Amino acid sequence: MANLYVWVDERQREILTQRVLRLHQNAGYFRELPVDADPIEYLIHVLFPDGQPCRFHAANISLTAAEEGRTKLALRPAIDATGDSRFPRGSSLALSGSWDRRVPQPIFIISGIAEISDCATRDFERLLDVFVYHHDPQGRFRRDDNVLLSEAVLGLPLISRITEERLKDWDEFVRWKRKLVQASAVGLRFAGRSWLDEKRLAFEVVAPDQVAMQQAQRALVREELRAFAIEASQDPLVFRPNDAPRRPRVREFTLGKGEPGLSTPSTPWLGKGAPDGWVTARWVLAPDEESLNAIDATEESDAVRARLLAQIPEEGFLSVSMAGDLSLLKRHEQAIQKLKEQGGSSPYLSAYLFDVRQARSPTSLAPVSSWQQSTLNEPQRQAVQKMLSAPDLCLLQGPPGTGKTTVIAEAMLQMVSRGETVLLASQAHTAVDNALGRLGHSTAVRAIRLGREDKVTDEGLAFFGSRSLQRHYEALAAHAARQLDAWSVDVAAYDALAAWCDRASFALANIEASRARLQVQRAGLEPLELAYDRTWQALQRLAQQREDDATSRRRLVQLQQALVAPSDTELLGPLPPALAAEIDALAVGILSLANLGVRLRARTAEWSSQQAHRAPVLALLLDDLQLVRQSSRRLRADAERLRDRPDGLHQDPALRLQIERLKREVEAALARMDAEPDDARHQQAWRAARAEVRRLEQAQGALFDEAACTQLFVDISQWHSAMPDVGTLAQQMLRALDAIEGRLATVHLSERRMQARIGELLAADDVAPIVDERPWREAKAALDLWKSTMARTEAALAEQIMQGEAVLRGYPQLAAPSTVASEVQAAGSFDPPDVRGRSLDQALLSAKDALKAAQANAEAQRAHRALWGPLLSAWVRDLRGSDAAEADWKHLGADWPSMCNVVAITCNERDSTLDEAGQAQFDVVIIDEVSKATPLELLLPLMRARRAVLVGDHRQLPPLFQESLDAVTVQDVAEEAEQADPGGATATALSKANLVRFERMVTASLFKEHFEAADDAIRGRLSVQFRMHPQIMSLVNRFYEGTLSCGLSQPDRQRAHPFVLPDISGNPMLTAEDHVLWIDTSRGLDGQICSEDLDPQGRPRRTNLLEARLISHLVLQLDRQAAAAGHSPHRRMSVGVVSFYAAQLRMLRAELDRVKPRGGWQALEVDVNTVIRYQGREKDVVLVSLVRNDGRNDEPGRVQRRRSSRANVARYEFINVALSRARNLLIALGARSMFESYEVDLPNMDQPGHTRRPLYREMFQQLERDARLFEARKVLAPERPPVWRPTGPSGRNGRTGGPR
Repeated sequence: MANLYVWVDERQREILTQRVLRLHQNAGYFRELPVDADPIEYLIHVLFPDGQPCRFHAANISLTAAEEGRTKLALRPAIDATGDSRFPRGSSLALSGSWDRRVPQPIFIISGIAEISDCATRDFERLLDVFVYHHDPQGRFRRDDNVLLSEAVLGLPLISRITEERLKDWDEFVRWKRKLVQASAVGLRFAGRSWLDEKRLAFEVVAPDQVAMQQAQRALVREELRAFAIEASQDPLVFRPNDAPRRPRVREFTLGKGEPGLSTPSTPWLGKGAPDGWVTARWVLAPDEESLNAIDATEESDAVRARLLAQIPEEGFLSVSMAGDLSLLKRHEQAIQKLKEQGGSSPYLSAYLFDVRQARSPTSLAPVSSWQQSTLNEPQRQAVQKMLSAPDLCLLQGPPGTGKTTVIAEAMLQMVSRGETVLLASQAHTAVDNALGRLGHSTAVRAIRLGREDKVTDEGLAFFGSRSLQRHYEALAAHAARQLDAWSVDVAAYDALAAWCDRASFALANIEASRARLQVQRAGLEPLELAYDRTWQALQRLAQQREDDATSRRRLVQLQQALVAPSDTELLGPLPPALAAEIDALAVGILSLANLGVRLRARTAEWSSQQAHRAPVLALLLDDLQLVRQSSRRLRADAERLRDRPDGLHQDPALRLQIERLKREVEAALARMDAEPDDARHQQAWRAARAEVRRLEQAQGALFDEAACTQLFVDISQWHSAMPDVGTLAQQMLRALDAIEGRLATVHLSERRMQARIGELLAADDVAPIVDERPWREAKAALDLWKSTMARTEAALAEQIMQGEAVLRGYPQLAAPSTVASEVQAAGSFDPPDVRGRSLDQALLSAKDALKAAQANAEAQRAHRALWGPLLSAWVRDLRGSDAAEADWKHLGADWPSMCNVVAITCNERDSTLDEAGQAQFDVVIIDEVSKATPLELLLPLMRARRAVLVGDHRQLPPLFQESLDAVTVQDVAEEAEQADPGGATATALSKANLVRFERMVTASLFKEHFEAADDAIRGRLSVQFRMHPQIMSLVNRFYEGTLSCGLSQPDRQRAHPFVLPDISGNPMLTAEDHVLWIDTSRGLDGQICSEDLDPQGRPRRTNLLEARLISHLVLQLDRQAAAAGHSPHRRMSVGVVSFYAAQLRMLRAELDRVKPRGGWQALEVDVNTVIRYQGREKDVVLVSLVRNDGRNDEPGRVQRRRSSRANVARYEFINVALSRARNLLIALGARSMFESYEVDLPNMDQPGHTRRPLYREMFQQLERDARLFEARKVLAPERPPVWRPTGPSGRNGRTGGPR
């Protein structure tokens, strides 16, 4: 094995000592470090034992092949599967240093130490087996078999060639931005400041002469300014920005824009120390929007103005905000240099900083045993687990309203619970403070906010300075108080459980008594039910007998009637059995007529075979019998007539007379027809008479009644033959009729016998049985009485069971779950047993056992509580003292920041801030809104931790050109600089070529690239939003390709609003069911094409008076309706008025002040601010002014011109943020003609590249379909606001719809 010679860089010994101690005290390293040992000597002895064999993972962390003749190396001990007792499980240390390649016998000089995650050999590492020796570089020793000269080390690859290339660009980028800053570093000295009125500041500005003052004032008048202390300049009179680190921090204050021109003429400056010849004048400036909002939001405006004035230096310089960037650039240069040297706490950062594929993925997700926030959904929990598990880097995209701040807070709580330290950072103060505010009060968290106090928001101030200690004291006091509460609750809990046992015993006794009574009553019920059944059955038998007798009588009567008039009587049901012989004799007699050739419809076989259905057969026979008798009488009359008139004159005289009469009618009808040929009635009468004559003449030829023959005989042909001897035929008929009548006589006798028998039966059935109901009624009364008694007993038992269930629900542990956290439960403290799922009697047994155990344990705990109770009580009183934290801060203030495990800063904070706080390195850094920061701004926090979590959304705010209120990116400034001053210094630096060259430095592409290329195990996206009503989300979802979903269970109720906005005709534009309204400002109130406001030279002012007036009108209506709906100064509805430009904010504020009622808004809390200040915030109602409108007529039906990316509309990221701030109602005001033809280069969701889409056209089409798009002239009458038109050749502004 080769030899490794090591030594410690004496220049870094103090820093290394602090880091070793911190690792030992806070991270669990070097547990056996003696108290009096030198930490560095111990480190070298443990990790580099002199003369002993060791194994290391070696990495060449140099970023260039020939970097100052030195090679930078990182060594980390190789740990086998069994672990290493020197390090916490899963962790290791990376010792970084360098060696001089120009020395023939080099030594590895250790200059840094960082905590890292243990892992297998990485792609850029080699495993070295060496003997280690301690060699002082100053000594003259032989260093044979030097591993630093071996191929194993010399052949190590560079850690990242990508980072090497990017660093070159970064160096040039910083020089480029310095040039921009220096080009705009114009300042004006001021010697005093005061409030001119409620919302304007007056500065006493001074200059060498009037010309210099006017030049400086003209250079600054269009910019947002800052007031810098004198120390910000190298010269106390002439502004020369000082980029050297300043300690203490130089005071500065953000202002708005100044009014054009000076408010007073120049006069000689006679102040103390004034140079000869200098002049002074007064210049009026507005505070920034944050200050104005603070003034408007309070009733104590004088106190707020006094506080704001105190924050402004008494004298100093007025300059643009970029002038304060020189010190920031200096910090960026230092960060780049540190990265080149691989300093900081993340020695392998450069490996994956620009190539996320080099970041390691976890083998599994870290389990979470207990969630601090139970409301997290599954995607949020998975995101937290990925943040806990990623060895190097984790990326999380959080679209609007998806709860990324909640996820960050949960992740920090979980990390702290695992003993890790967290650095929380963001480019924006609001994001940092919002995340801190979600931490709650946990004794495990010691959080502090570092930075400038005047920049920290109210949420962050709770963690600033001594208030950080106060918050920790509050958490400790609450924790100790819960312990005391647990002890004090013991007695009360014991008494409560004892009382519960008494109630439960009483309830159980009542239940058992009722159950016993009910058991006796159920036993006596059976005999009564049997007696009732017997009497009821007897009663039913008598009733059935009566019914049967009545039915039999009805059938006898029917049969009696059928014998007399069979055709008028219907026989129903079976025939009476008592008449079976008589009925059979009668039926057989009638059926015997068939033997004489008589026609019968029933047959003997039917009567014999259908014993059960003889009633209809008998009815048919009786009917046939009646027909036979009738037909025989008629035929006997015809036969006797034929017998008596054998001469042939056998026609019926009546028939002959009828024929003669009809013939006379025929002749009379003919005569009438001749007389009145048009009368159809005569013809009808003639035809009817002729037809009747023919029928009767045909009937004259029949000898017998044809109908009677057909009814009587089966064969009638014998009675219609052409026999010449009519007398003989008559004799035959009479003989046949005699035979039939003889048989009918026999049948008649049977009828008489049946009539007599029916009479006997009817006479015998006159007496009906008597039904006695008394036995049944007596049995029923007895049974009902018994059952009612049982019902009362059952009801009483049910009530007692319910009372028992109520007693069970009132069990101390179930009725009021303990608020005492398990972490503060003292050993031996009384806790009622868990009886969930048990019955009342089981719960009572458990409770009695618990009471017995508590009695036995009370004596054992008495001494413990007597000792600690007073101490804890005194501690709680001390912690909650009004000045406890403030008093302790005097002694702990210097050390407290170093003891905190959560530290919050902004990305642009001074590097020394963390060092001064004793916070050199962290386990994890979480950077929020990472897409809003440039890669340079990320360096400071990234280099402070061994692993990083980047949280952002590259579809929201991109990096800004400078810290201001305007939504202006570097691209916007470059385009405007080229247009305004093509040959100026700023335009030259902000050329399109430079813009393309430094695109990665000034856009959010770094986070986008990483997110697209990262392994799924180290990236996550939140897609369930809980902020916006689904109607608002549908617009915002256009920016996310429809991937967002609404997590609100009842959005119409949870995001309800009371507003109804009518148009000028009184028709509703918006109702309570509408949550989005877009007002198109392409045209003025008179219907004419209009534009945004222009200055006399025709340049956009970035203001839109039409939109400002419309918004003031709408806010006034909202205030009145909110007051009518029950909102008040004590219960206000939050309203945000959002725009992209500070100039528009001033106009909006002026218009709102113009319509605001005396005494302020009745029911609204109105916050006017730019979209820059609104990221991370939300309001009930948001009104957005998009401002830009070039006045082009691109209405439907006309040839539309596509606008390029130079259309000067706000970038889609800003519009996305503006539209997604509203919870309940979104009202947007913007020119459809300006935005509809503008195409957006929208990044793809999970793959590289962009897709150009007509995003706003799709939005307007959706709004139009949903009837949520209205023209401005529908909102206000045309005489209201003046609206600036585009300038003509003369450069003058026109007006449309303005007041006269």
